Amino acid sequence: MQQIKNLTLYHLRKEKRQYLSFGIILCLTAFIINIALVLVRQMDKAYDDTFTKLNTANINLCIPKSQDSDSLKERIRTVKEVDVLESRSGILLSATAEDFRETEFSMNTIFYNINELSELNQYEMIEKTETTGENAIFLPRYIVEFGEYEVGETITYQISGKEYTFQIAGVLQEMQFGNYGSGLIGVYLSEECYQHMLLEFEAEQVSMYAVNTKEGTDSLSVCKEINRVLEGEQIQLRYSNTDLKSKQTRTMVSNLVVMILLVFAVIVLAVCLFLSRFRIQNMIQEDMTNLGVENVLLYRHVRIKRIVLEHQTNAAVLGGKLGHVVVAEEDLASRGLLQTADHVQRRALSAARRAKQADQLAVRNLKGKVVDRNDLLAGLLVATGKDFCQILQNNLHEKIPFLL
Repeated sequence: MQQIKNLTLYHLRKEKRQYLSFGIILCLTAFIINIALVLVRQMDKAYDDTFTKLNTANINLCIPKSQDSDSLKERIRTVKEVDVLESRSGILLSATAEDFRETEFSMNTIFYNINELSELNQYEMIEKTETTGENAIFLPRYIVEFGEYEVGETITYQISGKEYTFQIAGVLQEMQFGNYGSGLIGVYLSEECYQHMLLEFEAEQVSMYAVNTKEGTDSLSVCKEINRVLEGEQIQLRYSNTDLKSKQTRTMVSNLVVMILLVFAVIVLAVCLFLSRFRIQNMIQEDMTNLGVENVLLYRHVRIKRIVLEHQTNAAVLGGKLGHVVVAEEDLASRGLLQTADHVQRRALSAARRAKQADQLAVRNLKGKVVDRNDLLAGLLVATGKDFCQILQNNLHEKIPFLL
């Protein structure tokens, strides 16, 4: 473990540029993730603050004006979790906006009277012209920004095959409806313009019920309970929505952007970690391999097993075998017994003798001469048993010195 730690520190110093780049990528990834989290928190807080400021209803229901009654309102108020109920008149039409980002934009649109005020679902005027005409219209911020309209310009709607042109008199902020994903958009007409539209589309007049639930209550479950009441009264429900669904549709684009940022940051971080881990492991493995080779070559002690002959003159039985050579064999070549230039026969070679180092000196009175093979054994028997073994030991010393 200590060697791995030292190698890691060594490579950190050696590959400073690479690890510096990796550190920069880590900082960039952390910065992107931080931005995404901050956007999520800020958007949620901003949405909730505006929702509360405009006293937006938790539930919005739309029914035909002809089916609206006080008894129905009282029946809805009897639902346990309902806190406040308020109704507002409007005209629900299928309208197509022309020249919406140079195209046509179709949406179910409810037209309100700008002068009809209410406690729930209020709005905030962001921008307004100094004067308003008879055909003035006030658009929600979503339509103006997404459709690239300007205050003072005109917007044309196609309704039931007929064109209606309005002058954009102002931009307002409301939280009652979502965007295109909610399926319904609300716009506000001036008093004169609203009355004119009401005369043409009286059959399309609706009542919008705004319901606030008690604190801590799930608005979706309350909405389902109210829908069961309407079904029991055989009331046609034209539209229903809750605050949770509106928030999802309004923050859909921003949440998608945040999700893309998070995914991008996670992918970059994962790739960098994988590549760096792979490179570090390879470098450490290579160095550990090299270190192992050095240990074998430099620090590894190999014991050499040697065979040592005893320096005693133990007499062997005459006629015993030394190696694979029989003592009395007729072709035996004895080394050290003859001098150079002495005559030998039967391919027995001669060798120059050298000084012997042993417990005893050479055999006394032993003279070298030319012998025949038949006289070999007799010459050898001149020496005593002890001297004969000494000769064999000296010959072995010269023949296999590496064993000592």
